[in-house]
Amino acid sequence: MTGPVTAPNRRAALGALDRVRPLVSGLQRNRPNEELGAELGAAWSATEVVLRALLGGSTLAGQALVREVRERELLTLEAAHALVDFRAAADRAELPGYSVAAADVSAARAAVDQLSAALDGVTVPPPATGSGPGQSYPTPLPHLPASAPVDDPSSLIGSTPRRAIPASVIVAILALFLVVLPLGAWWLVTNRVGGKRSMDAATQLYVQGQRDQARLAFAEIARKRPEMALPHVYLARIAREQNDITVAQQELQNAIRLDPESSIAQREMGNLMLATGNPELARRFYMRAIELDPADRAAQGYLGCALLRLGQFELGRRFIDRAGPGDWTVCTAAPAGAQPAGGLGPGA
Repeated sequence: MTGPVTAPNRRAALGALDRVRPLVSGLQRNRPNEELGAELGAAWSATEVVLRALLGGSTLAGQALVREVRERELLTLEAAHALVDFRAAADRAELPGYSVAAADVSAARAAVDQLSAALDGVTVPPPATGSGPGQSYPTPLPHLPASAPVDDPSSLIGSTPRRAIPASVIVAILALFLVVLPLGAWWLVTNRVGGKRSMDAATQLYVQGQRDQARLAFAEIARKRPEMALPHVYLARIAREQNDITVAQQELQNAIRLDPESSIAQREMGNLMLATGNPELARRFYMRAIELDPADRAAQGYLGCALLRLGQFELGRRFIDRAGPGDWTVCTAAPAGAQPAGGLGPGA
């Protein structure tokens, strides 16, 4: 463990972990997809029991639970990241029509391996300097002969003769400044600034209601910048607005895979779940979005809509009031079957 934990809590966590291991080892991809998804969710729920045992009891769940255990220094940073990936895989497995991938199973196994290592007390060896955990020692100053004046730089050189810099080194340095650095700046401008300009232009097309042109523009950005999640979010929203739910779900899965920490992608998945009549899953994605960005007013407002659909009227109206004016306010007056338009919200 990376931090202090009481012996009873550790024993309880180890006992709970013993019940997780067979669940994870039994995840075989040749099983029917629905069964595999359910087992992945059960394995995550059992893992949360381990984390709560480490804390000596807690009402937290999901990413908030992982964060609390990490903040108490009961997990390494690597273990915390692995657990967040596991939780994301379990959430994806609950999506209608989602096919559990090998990466989802690998995420579960990696998280359990990290958790096992933490509970078994596997630690990184201390640095060779002998510094203990949490200690920091200054680098010793070079020893100067007592007779050498402090302000004489030659005293640090001793009898070693100075060597002339080879011409080849000078040429390499000049090439670095004259060729390599300008090329790097050109790449930065064309790939970063250019990418932002392309996104701004595509977003403007979307805002102006030119959906087909915007879809083509976002698709081109996604092709040129395969690491970007935001174009997939917009493509998903356009598909949802055109009632192409399958494409919308695929695009959002791509967005969340590329950037699991994107609050916008999590919120838009919540919008899709709400629009397709699954308010419970919508609630979970809105909660995730708020965890990632507590200032996301749209996520708070649409969370209120999801709670109203679930019959939690007082709590739902509280979130809608907290979010302030927005499209989500139609939920308070809409009939039970009506769905809000959904949106990316300010700053998206």
